[in-house]
Amino acid sequence: MPEISLAVGPGSTATISSVGAALLELSIESKNLITRPADPLKIFAGSVLAPWQNRLAKGQWGDPQGQTQSLPINEPNLNNALHGMVFDTEFSVREQTSSKVTLGTLLDSPAGYPYSVDIEITYELHELGLTCSFSVTNKSDSAAPFVIGFHPYFTVGNPDKATLLIPAGSYYSQDGNKIPAAKTAVADTSFDFRSARSLVDAKLDDYFTDLTTTDGETVSRLETSDWTIELRQSAALSHLVVYLTHEYDAEGGQVSAIALEPASAAANALNSKEDLHYIEPASSFTGSWSVRLAAE
Repeated sequence: MPEISLAVGPGSTATISSVGAALLELSIESKNLITRPADPLKIFAGSVLAPWQNRLAKGQWGDPQGQTQSLPINEPNLNNALHGMVFDTEFSVREQTSSKVTLGTLLDSPAGYPYSVDIEITYELHELGLTCSFSVTNKSDSAAPFVIGFHPYFTVGNPDKATLLIPAGSYYSQDGNKIPAAKTAVADTSFDFRSARSLVDAKLDDYFTDLTTTDGETVSRLETSDWTIELRQSAALSHLVVYLTHEYDAEGGQVSAIALEPASAAANALNSKEDLHYIEPASSFTGSWSVRLAAE
């Protein structure tokens, strides 16, 4: 699994895998934000998720031409196609400096997705954080339905001392196969994280949307006993998936971690069409997310 190391100053480093263009490790000002996983592909750690994110029900969807497309089921217990088609793809390095790398791959009309799209991901490290930007260009002759998501896991240490703020107005209830069933306002529910809430006894494997933006970005905030970060996502990424686990398999053993997953559309969007982006021929779909240490 070829890797790229980025560094800025004495204490800001990142490790990127060319497989899935995955963000495997991140330290800012010597504060460990993302811990290297023991088996990245097993948990999709840091991977790029496209042309859908999260789950695709029954591994099937109807394309704009009225054809049913079928994808491999890789979550057999829930009968879903999970996390897209590039999480295990070898991306090529297109440009690289000591603090920045651009990786790309051409998803060229694979079975189940009859479109050719070029996916380019850029990670840029700076002293107080890291920015990830994407550009997806349609090489097909017709508009390509497309979703992109990202899967970074942040190490939270003792979850009893951690808090989370998500400026989301809505969440999705789920059916028995963890497919979004209905969008519901977060007000007066346990899914209301518009003010910072403790992660004590929290159980999160959920989808959030109707995100509040400030100057074109949504800003979520995760505070632990060791650091506080802001996760920023551009308007192109209008959804956030949140997954809290106390069994994150790091190289040094299991730790508590939370996946904060910016995404351009909801799970199963190739079927629901909700916020599904159609990239016109020869056009590009762009956006970004970033993480940085919050000001004291």
